[in-house]
Amino acid sequence: MRVAPPRGRRRKDDITCTSGNQLIWMVHLNKDSNQSERDNHSPPTRPSPKRNKASILPPELPPFESQTIGILWSKNGFLKDVALGPRYADVLQHSIFNSFWNSPSTLKEAYLATSAAYVQTQHDWHYHDNLEFQCSAVALKRLRQLNEINPNQLEAVSALGVCLVLFHIMTMTSSLHTILTFTLSLLAPWYPTLVDDPIINSHTHHLLFIHTIECLVRREIPLLKCQTTEEPFVDNALGLCSPLLCLFYEVCELSHLLKHNVASGIAEQKQSWSGILARLQRWDPTFPPSFHQEYCSVEAISMMTQARVQQLAALILIHRFMHPYGEEDDSAISKSQAIFLFLEQCFAATGTYPLHTFFPFLVASLEVTDVYQQLEIITLLTVRQKPFSRLFSQRLVGFLQSEWRNRYTLHKPYWLDRIDTLQNMVFLP
Repeated sequence: MRVAPPRGRRRKDDITCTSGNQLIWMVHLNKDSNQSERDNHSPPTRPSPKRNKASILPPELPPFESQTIGILWSKNGFLKDVALGPRYADVLQHSIFNSFWNSPSTLKEAYLATSAAYVQTQHDWHYHDNLEFQCSAVALKRLRQLNEINPNQLEAVSALGVCLVLFHIMTMTSSLHTILTFTLSLLAPWYPTLVDDPIINSHTHHLLFIHTIECLVRREIPLLKCQTTEEPFVDNALGLCSPLLCLFYEVCELSHLLKHNVASGIAEQKQSWSGILARLQRWDPTFPPSFHQEYCSVEAISMMTQARVQQLAALILIHRFMHPYGEEDDSAISKSQAIFLFLEQCFAATGTYPLHTFFPFLVASLEVTDVYQQLEIITLLTVRQKPFSRLFSQRLVGFLQSEWRNRYTLHKPYWLDRIDTLQNMVFLP
């Protein structure tokens, strides 16, 4: 079912729905004789482990644990659900495998918990004695015992944090925010040096993306500002969104300041937003010259879609910081419908929605006033989402229904103004 945008006027200062044509246009650039092979999900160019993974795990692991952990590097299962495409799956497989090989004693319980939770999401059954929760408790205790770390522990700690975050996303338990902030606080002193280590950098950016979105919603300042370079590049965790995450950090700083500066007037706040708003509107995703040779069309479209809808979501948030419900609604609605159109174009072209687009979908949905479109949104979350995120999707459905009722029956203020009362809600990219 399509969440179709209604007809209406466009504002010249909006990013309009027509820019979605870039998604189709970009995949026709730099066509060469190898394009058909890339579109058929040819093997990624980055090297990955070629040996039988289960047979080369540390010998002290029993066969059951070895087989269970091996679920995490299945390209047709787990990696397919958590990676943007085949090249990303190859890089992620390599990093997951090598992290475990280097630190099995630190990561065993976290890997077992994540694998068991993933199986549970696919088949709706639990391992004997709730293996996933027993192992996650041990892994979480191991993380909390770390007060400070040395360079030799960076890879293990970052992988431990990623596994625990994935586990809590699949099970929707309540420790996600704590795990994110604690893990990033351990990695923060070393973050400037991580750019030279693709595995640790990838783990850290997975955590930082979620943490930044949480801070964006809760009007807090992230522990880290994403590192970027002058030359365009594709990040293994963030795709094309690295520069955008730097802008999100600035949004967080300003929104946090204005939230606690009760003396500032409306006019003063709007003036404060003008600079970051202009930079965010001007931002365009850029990619290196080899982009279309290295990534297949599915990955290219997914990354472009992800970048555009994240940008639009941030613009809607800033708009609502400046204009409450009932004021300049047309601009917010126009951007929200553009998000839906980008996502539907991506689904039509690739057969799936890109990863890390829950946040734009949420922000866009909260602007919808038409009851029939609201029903389409609920259907979309119920039918099309992957089992991996089923519990989160169910929570999102309840949150949306509650907020729609609050807006039109209880006349409560904008949801971000009540964010301190929504401590149990998780916000994912």
